[in-house]
This record gives sequence, C-alpha cells and structure tokens, in this order.
Amino acid sequence: MLQTYQKRFETFEAQATVLQKKSDAIGYFRLILFLLCFFGGIYLISKNTELGLFFFAGFIVFFAILVKWHDKIKAQRDYLQNLSLINQQEIKALQYDFSAFGEGNEFWEENHPYIDDLDIFGNRSIYQFLNRTSTVSGGKTLANWLKKPIHRSEILQRQMALTDLKKRLDWRQSYRAKGMLVDDTPKNVEAILQWLKEPFFILNQRFVEILIFVLPVLMGISIFLCSLDIVPLAVPVFLWFINLGFIKYTLEYVTQTIESTAKQAKLIAVYSQLIEAIEGETFEAEKLNQLQRQLQLHGQSASKVIGELSGYASNLNVRENEFAYFVLNTFFLWELFFCRKLELWKKQMQQNMEVWLQVMGEIESLSSFANTHFNQPDWVLPTIHDHHFTLQANEMGHFLIPPAKRVANTFSVPSKEKIVLITGSNMAGKSTFLRTVGINIILAVAGAPVCAKNFATSVVTVYSSMRTKDSLQESESSFFAELKALKKIIEVVEAEQTPIFFLMDEILKGTNSNDRHQGSVALIRQLLQHKGVGIIATHDLDLCTMETSTNGRVENWCFEVEITKEGQMIFDYTFKRGVCKSMNATTLMQQMGIAMERNQTNSNSISQ
Repeated sequence: MLQTYQKRFETFEAQATVLQKKSDAIGYFRLILFLLCFFGGIYLISKNTELGLFFFAGFIVFFAILVKWHDKIKAQRDYLQNLSLINQQEIKALQYDFSAFGEGNEFWEENHPYIDDLDIFGNRSIYQFLNRTSTVSGGKTLANWLKKPIHRSEILQRQMALTDLKKRLDWRQSYRAKGMLVDDTPKNVEAILQWLKEPFFILNQRFVEILIFVLPVLMGISIFLCSLDIVPLAVPVFLWFINLGFIKYTLEYVTQTIESTAKQAKLIAVYSQLIEAIEGETFEAEKLNQLQRQLQLHGQSASKVIGELSGYASNLNVRENEFAYFVLNTFFLWELFFCRKLELWKKQMQQNMEVWLQVMGEIESLSSFANTHFNQPDWVLPTIHDHHFTLQANEMGHFLIPPAKRVANTFSVPSKEKIVLITGSNMAGKSTFLRTVGINIILAVAGAPVCAKNFATSVVTVYSSMRTKDSLQESESSFFAELKALKKIIEVVEAEQTPIFFLMDEILKGTNSNDRHQGSVALIRQLLQHKGVGIIATHDLDLCTMETSTNGRVENWCFEVEITKEGQMIFDYTFKRGVCKSMNATTLMQQMGIAMERNQTNSNSISQ
C-alpha cells in the first residue's frame, strides 16, 4: 500500500506543479496583455476613434475567454493538489499518523452506552482512524454509523458495497479530492436547507405571479403597435412607469434573493460535481445502485437539476450590465421572471436536497470503510449471525495499536447467559482487551471490516462501564457515576428487548473490598438470571469461584505477567484460560519508591 500511495503522490504532485507553472505564466501574460492592450487602445482611439473602440471590444472578448481558460487551469491544479495531499495523508496514516483527519468531537453524546469508554471520537479515535469524508453529511453519517448497530441485512449490503468501492481507488480519491473543494460547514449546510425552505414571495401571491407575465406581454404588444403608429408612444411609456412601480414594490425581495442565491449557488454547484461523480460510475453492489437511483427527480438526474441553479444565478446577475438591466428588467421584468423560476426550483428541491445530501453521506462513509479495507488487507469482513448470541474472534487485535506492537488474541462466547471473568495484574492488558472486543463488535455491526483473521458476531449493542468520572456540577462521586452506568446495563439486560453485550472494568472499585465482592457477586447473578452476556475484568480473585457455582456460566480467563528476580516485569498480553497466578502491584509500588516491608512483599496478592 505504501508504494502505491507514494507513486500516486509523486505523480499528482508533478502534474500539479506543471499546472502551477502554467497558471503563473498565464497570470503574467494576462498582466502584460492588459497593459499593452490598454495603452494600445488609447493610442488607436487618439488616431481613429472607431478603430480604437473596435479594438477595445475585441480585447474584452478575448480577455474574458483567457480568464475563463485560466480559471479552468487553476481548478484542475487545485484538484491535482488535493489528490497529491490525499495520498500524502494515506502514507502518514499507514505510519499511524491520523492528525490530518477529523476527530468527530462534535458528534459526542452524553450518557451514550459506549462512546467515552471505547474512544469512538477524539484524538487517535476510531472515528479519526476511519474518517475519509469531506462533507458535513459524510462526517455526520459516519458518526451515526458508529453510534448504533443496524439490521443484519443492511450490514451485509454495506459489506458488499465497501468491497465494490475497495477496488475503485481512482474513483474514491477523485471523489474526495472534489469534496475537499467544498466550503462545507454545518452552518453553511443549515443555511442551504433554510434557504430552500424560505416562504415564497411570488408563488404565495397570485397577483404578483400574474403581473410577472401580463406586464411584459402588454409592454411587448404596446411597443410593437407603437412602431406601427397604431397606438401613441404614451402607452408604452405609461406601461413602463407601471413596471417601475412594480419593480420598486418587489425590490427588497429581489435584492435579497439575488444575494442569497449567489451565496448558496456556489456551494451547491460543488455538490453537483460530487453527485455527478456518483451518477457517472457503474457500480456492482446493489447498495450503491440503490443510492444511485435516489439521485433522480422526475426522470432527471440530480446533477442536471442542481445545475439549473447556476443558470438562474447567472440570469439574476443582469444588474452587473447596466444596459442589459435597463432593457431587460425595466421593460420585461427579467429579474422577477427568474425569481419565480427559482422559487419553482426551490419548491421541488425542498425535500430532495436532504435526500441527496444523505446519499452523499452514505457514499462517503462506505468509501471510508472501503479505504480502511484497502489499507488493511489482512482485516476481515465479519460473519453476521441473526441469532442472539455468538461471538467468535480469531487473532483479533486493537487496531489503534500499531501492528508492530499489537498482540492478537483468539476469543469466543458461544451463547448468551455467559459472563467471561478476566483477572490479571496491573498493565497486563485487561482493559485494552475489553476495548479490543468492544471496538471490533462496533465495526462489525456498522458494516465495516474488523481487525481479526476471522470474526463472527450477532447484531448487538455494546454497553460499557469502564471510565466512570465524578461530576462537580451534579455533586456526583465517581462511585455513584459507576452505579448509574451499571444500573443502565441492568435495565437493558432485564428488559430483554435489545440484544446487548456488556463490558465492565473493575466494577464497584469505589468502595471497600468486602462490599465490592458481595456487590459484584450479586450483580453477576442478577445478569445471569436475565441471560446477560459480556465480559468483566477484575482484581477480585475470589469471584473466580463462581465458575463452579454457576455451572460454567461464568468462565475464568486471565492475563499473566512474569516477574524476574531483578524485579523486571515481562508482559506477553496473551489471553489464557484460567485464573491469574501472578500479580505485580507490590513490584510497581517498589519501583515508584514506596518502601514495602518484607512480609508485605511476600504476602498473598489476592487483594491486589
């Protein structure tokens, strides 16, 4: 992958450099040409007025064509620069530098089942690892996909779609490069949607709509009849003054419409390019074809319909030409005519624009998943079961840990009414393992590839209780915050409506050891009673006796640490069956400078 991105980066960078030099040359040529023609035109006018004016007219036309050509070259240069940047970002991403991609902090939700505990958003988060979106809709869609699971059939459709997109590296990068040209912010998108839903001035006033057609027709007829001397000049003059009065009556609305349309049309025009890219590709996956089919309006392509807006915006710029404005607007109500056309366009677009933005968001999210699968060819698309509950993972790892440091483990939970109890010393990998299981399930039920050699799961919602924090604003201790998190898990398990998989790290840690043990036993039995399934990491080795007392519904697994004679700790981060036999709390305390008495150092480590 690294070589592929490096080659593409160098190619696009070279092409962009060529166009940059060409653009610079044209810029200098434009300046020189302008100066030569300006002074040359003045000289010609001094010699021959008609020849000088003809020269100026020709120069203006030629210069306008040159400017348009220059703008196209600059647009192509920007596009190539974006492609170069995209491949440079992917090179860094393969080296585990994700700083170029959005963190998604704006999508954080309070009291979400797992967002805080599993690093869904933020720096070096799951969202940042996956995110290759370029529009607001794309970023929002990707965030929503990571927040909740979907139906099995939709997961399978997404898997087929990302498999299709995985092969389309050129298309994916081209689409993103175009999307990077969008000045897309939540505020701008909201402004577009509000602009589309503004009350109609013309369509809601029937007499205004009628006059827009009647007055220009009467004006045209009166001018024609006046030219034949059938009616006096006073008739068209009278109608012209009526037009002026009508223009004054609608002036505020028309001015506001022109200003707002010019602002929104620029952003919507870039959306048109993205939609056109989707329309123009021949996909294999049915999910992508379904999204493609939504980009229609009364048999017309969405890009063509959106393209009409540019025409309306251009025709509403008639004020820039004083002569054209005087003739077209004061005689034939040009601006009002196109304001009405614009209102009709907005009327049919009110609902469709949101649908098309959602299509773009889904395409970008699927493309993000496809990019991950392309970058991580060893990852697998999980098997999704339609019954509750199965989890089987072979060589599963935490994908936010670089491969060189990552330790993969095999793990399975064959059915519900099963709790896996994990013991282990400090820093042995218990919490990381819980997150490894959680984030791979989340990826699986979102339709994404997972960091494993083989992976199978049922569609479940993950609930976690790992990073509980106190709250000064609510006068809430961390222990009480943990109790609230546990209460939520108990409630959803007992409701038995939504299949869930829970992750708990060192439960009831904010109280004394006796209460913690008794409370933990009661909690586990209550969860088993309602056929709960999940993982609990603990330092309380006495809980491990529950494997026997629950007839195997509680299973003991552990992470071990080897402590050498010199006090060096060696972690293998390997998941093993059974109860942890080695603890390291006293060793860690000694290394931090805490003087431990001999009998304390040699004492039983169960309390650790």
